[in-house]
Amino acid sequence: MKTTGDDMAKFMIAHLNHGTYGYGNTSILNKDTIDDMHKKHFPLDKNIPGVCYGLTENYINGVKVLSQGGNNYGFNSVLNLIPEDSLGFFISTNGNSGASVCSSISMQFINKYYPQTKPQITKSTDNNFTKSDLKKLEGTYQSIRYPKNELGKLILLFTPTLQIGNKSDTLILKYPGGEDIYKEIEPLIFRNVKKGDTLTFQANEQGNISYLLTAGSSAAFEKVKWYENPALHKIIFMIFSVLFLFMSIIMILLKFKKKIVEEPVRFKYCRWIIFSVSILNLIFLLGMAKEGIALFSALPFVPDLLPAIKRLLIIPIVTTIFSLGLLISTCVYWNKEKTDFSKNVCTIVICCVFLIFSVFLNYWNLLGFKF
Repeated sequence: MKTTGDDMAKFMIAHLNHGTYGYGNTSILNKDTIDDMHKKHFPLDKNIPGVCYGLTENYINGVKVLSQGGNNYGFNSVLNLIPEDSLGFFISTNGNSGASVCSSISMQFINKYYPQTKPQITKSTDNNFTKSDLKKLEGTYQSIRYPKNELGKLILLFTPTLQIGNKSDTLILKYPGGEDIYKEIEPLIFRNVKKGDTLTFQANEQGNISYLLTAGSSAAFEKVKWYENPALHKIIFMIFSVLFLFMSIIMILLKFKKKIVEEPVRFKYCRWIIFSVSILNLIFLLGMAKEGIALFSALPFVPDLLPAIKRLLIIPIVTTIFSLGLLISTCVYWNKEKTDFSKNVCTIVICCVFLIFSVFLNYWNLLGFKF
């Protein structure tokens, strides 16, 4: 929704005044609609704040706050409502770093006018429940808010993960820029020792702890295995880039070397195919990195990709076909001739590397037109 600050003020007044605005009590929204919008409809867990219609529910310093943020290129905004005091405030900024400004101002406002009167939790609290095995909660957690079967899955490479550890009977949540300490107050429910927010964990169908749910957010986080860690996949992308560059250079050097020593024409064609596939894969990786960095904030929701990305997506299809064709022809030739063992093995290994790269791209929905 794109509108003005003045209209947002009227919108907030309507929310705080049972759907009416102005001296004439002009009805903008039905009272029942307002009540329904302020009611929690998506309780990620009944013990923690959840999500209302178009608003997120949270408790800060013991006060119920309904919020909704909005971000677009160059702009960041947040709306906050405190219904029990008929109070609302709206913040909008320009600049790509405005999201942190909105969050900071909101927290400073609430801390100033709604200060915490007593600690949220103390270490001396008696707990009459069986404490969870914190070791089982440790690991890397990533947001599940991404398209799993489309190109937008790439957003995971640009989205920070959460690291969960434990120390001295407390849970340590590490995130970019800091860490928070949580203490268990009920089975699998933890409260921030300083800030007071809560989080909980849920198990999957197999009974293993797999999900981390936070208060006042529609987003959940899933525990990822070591080989699913986005940080590892960034390294793999870099390794493939270096590998393809290395292969390209080697093929060029071999071209000049083979001018002195005669070789079968077939191996000249193999060398050119390997060189071409390596260069094309390298162009694809560099091109997607450039376009991905430019679009990562909106990638999951882009209705129509840029022509440059569509053209880039043709490359993996072409290189996969050539790699598979080269692998099959090499195996057929070797089966017939029974010669050139080292060259054939080398070609087969390189083809396997190319095809492994194709499988890796398919994992990220980059093989084909998945958008």
